[in-house]
Amino acid sequence: MQTNSRVSFVPSGVIAAAMVATIAGCSGQLSQSEVSFSGGRFGMDWPDSSSLESDARNQFADELGRHIDMLAVRLRDSVIVDALETANARHANLTLKDILELDHRWQNAPAGDAFIEERIDAACSDVLKQFRQAYPEHAEIFITDRRGLNVCQTNRTTDYYQADEQWWIDTNARAKETPTMAPLEYDRSAATYAVPVYLPVSDRARAHRIGVAKTVIRKRAPTQ
Repeated sequence: MQTNSRVSFVPSGVIAAAMVATIAGCSGQLSQSEVSFSGGRFGMDWPDSSSLESDARNQFADELGRHIDMLAVRLRDSVIVDALETANARHANLTLKDILELDHRWQNAPAGDAFIEERIDAACSDVLKQFRQAYPEHAEIFITDRRGLNVCQTNRTTDYYQADEQWWIDTNARAKETPTMAPLEYDRSAATYAVPVYLPVSDRARAHRIGVAKTVIRKRAPTQ
């Protein structure tokens, strides 16, 4: 079941030192740009209030904010930034026809195809997979370049080309780096909440958009 909740993200201007230490311990040493990133908190509307007790809702909101903050920091990893800048240069002259042909190849390629494996096994994909291993609440994570083509990912996505999706268009158009979220989703059979989260990715100087990231954060509801 999908609710009609709307979510806003309100920057706090401060990222906790403990959070930085946690990420460093799980995913390798942080770069200066990562350490200097300013994280945020957010407020959520929970229209299906009967499905979770108040304390559980608050806990999930806190966990979501923490996981978004940590991923935003990880997206500043130099391996990811370098991969996006390389992809942007490589794909700059692709026509829409070229892109759609690549997308068709991606969608129809068999498991183990070199075109797929090259991207899933990329160094920047390893950074995301290490992060997800440390924080399995992230069901999947992937990042596209400026053209909407996958560059880094934890697993194979349905599409290779994302720029024809409304979430990508809206996120790429944002003037600020602050994340946004889709409505809260709840799978009653699995007793699991999930929230798709979209994050713009900027260059080292934070002056230009170089990509767009998406993750899906989930939480198992407490047993009644």
